[in-house]
Amino acid sequence: MYWSAFIIGLFGSLHCIGMCGPIAMALPIPRESRIFGAVFYNLGRTLTYMFLGLILGSIGYAIQLSGYQHILSISIGVLILLYLIIPRFIKKYQSHYYNSLWMRWVKNKIGFFFKKKTMPATFMVGILNGFLPCGLIYAAIAGSLVTATYLEGALYMSIFSLGTMPMMFFAFLIPMIKPSSKLKLQKVIPVFMACLAVLFIYRGVAIELPLIDPMLESAGFGKITTCGPI
Repeated sequence: MYWSAFIIGLFGSLHCIGMCGPIAMALPIPRESRIFGAVFYNLGRTLTYMFLGLILGSIGYAIQLSGYQHILSISIGVLILLYLIIPRFIKKYQSHYYNSLWMRWVKNKIGFFFKKKTMPATFMVGILNGFLPCGLIYAAIAGSLVTATYLEGALYMSIFSLGTMPMMFFAFLIPMIKPSSKLKLQKVIPVFMACLAVLFIYRGVAIELPLIDPMLESAGFGKITTCGPI
């Protein structure tokens, strides 16, 4: 299922440019050091994503041990579909998160490190940027939640970050892309997320119906394992 993490990051990176792109392009580092700055910034993002994947992977593993892995997988698929179908309802709660005390602290710290023209500060901006609200990050985190262990959750999120890096490294090329082309590419994102939601639901059903397991394995999801009573 790791391939889905890379595809989420790769196809979703156009969406990420809207939020993360301006931050990356405005990093207060000398022009001759921008390549190193981009490396430090993206390493910071990746570290945060891996940390989130580690936590969610641990929670997912605990749920797996309790025997509710199939319910978790189906629930995540349904939540992703709801995010696509009724975005206003979901974004209402996202706006609460964005205006929370935690997010105010994150934004203030990003502003603080922006004033420093050092590589460690750039690294810290990347770390803090990983906590900014983003639907695609939510989808990736959902994927890490259904991995088998905390290490696999961290790996899942690192692969997601790897998928976002090409566009993040070449953010300066975005102005050269026609707005109509960017719009067409961005329309692919909801379609892919919907497919991902269906696969999560399918995976949950496959846990309950072992005959579907070989079909899912042949599709590249790997063999499904369960722990405890289901």
